[in-house]
Amino acid sequence: MRNPDPGAWCIMTTEPSEHMQPVVLVGGKSRRFGRDKLREPVPGLSGRWLVDVAIDVLRAEFGSVVSVVGECDPLVALRADTVIPDRYPGVGPMGGLLSALEHSCGPVLALPGDVWRIDIDLIRRLRSAADLNPADDAVLLRTDQVQWCAGVYRPSLAGVLRTAVASGRYALRDVLSGARITFVDLGEWCFEDADRPDDLRRL
Repeated sequence: MRNPDPGAWCIMTTEPSEHMQPVVLVGGKSRRFGRDKLREPVPGLSGRWLVDVAIDVLRAEFGSVVSVVGECDPLVALRADTVIPDRYPGVGPMGGLLSALEHSCGPVLALPGDVWRIDIDLIRRLRSAADLNPADDAVLLRTDQVQWCAGVYRPSLAGVLRTAVASGRYALRDVLSGARITFVDLGEWCFEDADRPDDLRRL
């Protein structure tokens, strides 16, 4: 596991060459939030739900090709452009990522559906880091901790994830610990998700 060259963002002058499927992981149960947080209104964004934050930032970079994956309210699914069927319900983010990789047959750039603070620059940094490290299995965001559900995931991970699901190992942190990963480091203020209602009230 390594960090990309800090100067890479300055020397990358071409568009990322790798085609990626943008996806939003929406299969969480919102237990700590107490209700379906994906449908929670976001302060300051009239008529927008929490899930729209991830969808909107991916659309700004990729266009109207954003998919959601995971068991969710049908109204949440309608916010995206397409839906990828969850082939591994009840498995958590790992099942969603594996479903997306199997469906796309190529790399996916995934975000969790509960992120409320993220900038398009972070998406572009992920794509650039992936372009600079084509042999890596994943390129992940890292704040004060690794964001295991936010990054670029390549098809080379599908077999590892499939084996983990079959054996009942559902924690991405454990399964990906031996993968080839590049980390994109950033300040905590650049990326935050919402676990509880107070997280959104702070806005």
